[in-house]
Parts: sequence; C-alpha cells; structure tokens
Amino acid sequence: MQYNADAGRQRGSNLEASHKMTTGVLPRRILIVDDEPLIRWCIAETLGTAGYGITEAQDAASTLRALTNMPEPDVILLDLRLPDSSDLSLLKRIRIIAPAAAVIIMTAFGTPETTAEALKLGARGVLTKPFDMRDLEHVVGSL
Repeated sequence: MQYNADAGRQRGSNLEASHKMTTGVLPRRILIVDDEPLIRWCIAETLGTAGYGITEAQDAASTLRALTNMPEPDVILLDLRLPDSSDLSLLKRIRIIAPAAAVIIMTAFGTPETTAEALKLGARGVLTKPFDMRDLEHVVGSL
C-alpha cells in the first residue's frame, strides 16, 4: 500500500503518525463508500473480521442517506470517484454532516493538488489504490 507523505512533505498525510484518537479506543463504526462492490466487500470483510461495525454505500446519494440514518461513524473510507460525484464535493458535505468522523480518501486517480485540497477540507489522508487490506486495517487501527 502506498500512503502519501504528510502535507509538509511531498504529497499528503502520514496516516500512521497524525491525528490519532486520544482515547486509545478503536473506532467502532466504519462507513465504506465505493462504487465497486468487490472493493467494498474486501474492505468490509477485512475490517468486519477485525471487529469493526461496517456500513456500506455505493454512491454519494446512498452515503448521505446512510449518514442521516446512522450514528456518526468513527471512520469514513471514501472513494474519490463515484457515479454521482467525481470531485471533493461529497467530502465537503460529509464534513458538515459528520464533523468528527475521520475521512480517508481512497483513489487510483490522486494528484498532489487533489491530496492537498482533500487535506485542506478535513480528510485525514489519501490512500492510493490498489492497497493491501492488512495495511488498511493497520491504518484504520491507528486513527
């Protein structure tokens, strides 16, 4: 898996070193947002087996519905390109609805500019697809 370096360095945020929850308690609720069912399934299987509560959404509309119908998730894994949202507009809405959630952008199409803008809008980091599920579990556990 490749994470981007922190904002002061090359491309984004070192997810392992920044923004750890001070309580030391693992996040319990994770919202996985990706239009690819296989990606959602792989992430849900990995993190569900690790004991996290999983909710899935396939597009921006289902993400917004999920956020209004569930307690605020601890972590949101957000695909950057969705059928009904292909920019950071969904992240902006998520930050209003779920301000305490740690949002991690997942993308195969990241650029340094996109990473910088996502971090500016409150994302904790950007994961570049493809990534190893064991590494994802470690990153989520470090928040």
